[in-house]
Amino acid sequence: MGLHGTLMGSNPEQGEIASMSIQAQLSELEQQHEALEREIKEELAHLGTNTLKLSELKRRKLQVKDEIERLRHEVESTVH
Repeated sequence: MGLHGTLMGSNPEQGEIASMSIQAQLSELEQQHEALEREIKEELAHLGTNTLKLSELKRRKLQVKDEIERLRHEVESTVH
């Protein structure tokens, strides 16, 4: 059923609240994504770059990006 089916219900007001909640989640995830990007750049700037830490940061950044895309798709499906 997914987020759309569970959060949206049949009440239009619930849909608006769920959409705002998704927007808040998107905003938070976008901030996390930017913070991870900065952290990756800082790690790369060091001569003795810790490749394990760098790999973990990139993995987390990709997870956040995937979640952002999932939520954007959710928002698009609620509008259409």
